[in-house]
Amino acid sequence: PQQPPPPPESSWDTVRRVCKEIWASPSNRIFLLSTLGVALYIYQGREEHRWRMAEMQRRIDRNPLLRFAMQVLPPTAKGRDR
Repeated sequence: PQQPPPPPESSWDTVRRVCKEIWASPSNRIFLLSTLGVALYIYQGREEHRWRMAEMQRRIDRNPLLRFAMQVLPPTAKGRDR
């Protein structure tokens, strides 16, 4: 008598197996870690830029002369974040 075929892997077992196969290669590890590092570097730069723009806007809002200048200038010259 023939043996029944093994039950199919669940989705998570397949994902886990594929991840282990990918992580087993040193070049894949270097690529994945480098990609993660670049993504975090880009995210950190974006967040730093957003913080600087918010800080500059707070300074403009606190300074009466700069606030007046922002109100007098035409709308196209105002900050694009608003």
